[in-house]
Amino acid sequence: MMHKMDDKDDFFGIHDATETPLPRHMEAAIILRSRTGKKYREASNKRSTVSDQRQNSKTNAAFDTSGIDYVNTLYFGGLLSSRLVQRHSLDRSSNDSVEDSNEGTGCDGNDSDVNEENIRPLELLDLRIHKDIGLKKIWEEIQPVWKMNKEDLINVMANRIIYEDEELIAFDKPYQMHLANAPNNQAELLRILPQLSYRITPHVDCLRIIKSIGKSVTGVTLFAKNQNAQEKIKALYDNGLIEQCYRVITNMAPPHHKAAINIPLVKCRKKNNNYMMLPLSVNNDNKVTPFLEASTYYRVIKHDSKNHTSYMECIVNRDVPEQIRAHLGIGIACPIIGDIKYNFSRREAGRGIPPRLSDTALQDLNIAGNSFRRLPMYIHLKEVIIPLSKQSSQKIHICAPIPSFFTYTLNKLRLLKK
Repeated sequence: MMHKMDDKDDFFGIHDATETPLPRHMEAAIILRSRTGKKYREASNKRSTVSDQRQNSKTNAAFDTSGIDYVNTLYFGGLLSSRLVQRHSLDRSSNDSVEDSNEGTGCDGNDSDVNEENIRPLELLDLRIHKDIGLKKIWEEIQPVWKMNKEDLINVMANRIIYEDEELIAFDKPYQMHLANAPNNQAELLRILPQLSYRITPHVDCLRIIKSIGKSVTGVTLFAKNQNAQEKIKALYDNGLIEQCYRVITNMAPPHHKAAINIPLVKCRKKNNNYMMLPLSVNNDNKVTPFLEASTYYRVIKHDSKNHTSYMECIVNRDVPEQIRAHLGIGIACPIIGDIKYNFSRREAGRGIPPRLSDTALQDLNIAGNSFRRLPMYIHLKEVIIPLSKQSSQKIHICAPIPSFFTYTLNKLRLLKK
């Protein structure tokens, strides 16, 4: 249940989100990393450091590709004047030479300098000459939708239908497929939707998005064939009656084999109009900021004690954007592999890089050094369970298969359940 707020609104239904300082342990980690980084730079060869920064800065090309402007306009056109927090920008001063890795979801708040929505385009990562064979093999398992023209994308999505009835149709969204507002050189679903609709549902005027998932989240993406169906299913989402089952690969293991994470989240504004979901805290005036209640139920499917990685199932009902990533990465210090946005471990806090894997995990994946920064993000919406009605026990189960790059990594990390 959400606290009452004033008449203005934004995409997440949060009004006038005020300044919310970072939790103390996160601030301390950022300060510590900043100090140690400074000492290291002073002790290092200056010319080598500058060279490394120039090389890495080339990989930091970022675009605002979250699609949030489109969704805000589509669903909340009259509510775009909401005032949001200005102070909650994370210190990125130590991130100038950090390569981008990947994505965002929901209000995919992305910085132009640290943007997880914009994993380095694969064409820039020349797999023919890349020294990390393991990284090459992982990316070879990913369908390169960012290289495809419209016709190829239409063919891909037409072959990824995983459910259809009189009112609904669902696709298995591939990795790096935007919902909207993608740059011209990246794949976007709404850009091809009219032609795709004509191909697969010629009798339907237009397919209507019900529930979107982020660019780097794979799996079930649900559309309605008419407005009534769209409103009906959206109401079920709003009332927490639709179960969404995610699969993730994380660095480290949670403290319990299964548990519920109940941490209220606040949407905080970073620089460049980007956003981040952070745990609720009390400000200096002891006032509670507007927040969203969020619950994530998880269970560990398998954990490898040698490489310290885990394969987990996460279930949510009322889905706050990016809540799984925030709950795992910040709430229980068990970040998703490849997630640069919600990695607040002591070594990487505030630097905008994904979780640093153990040496054993790097060996298992056959990758070396800093190449862990180029790993995709491992979060997949495997199943959506929709009740036919509030009174009926009958349900619709819409399932998306685990992607091949996901399965390949699970196998290499010894996380496939036997």
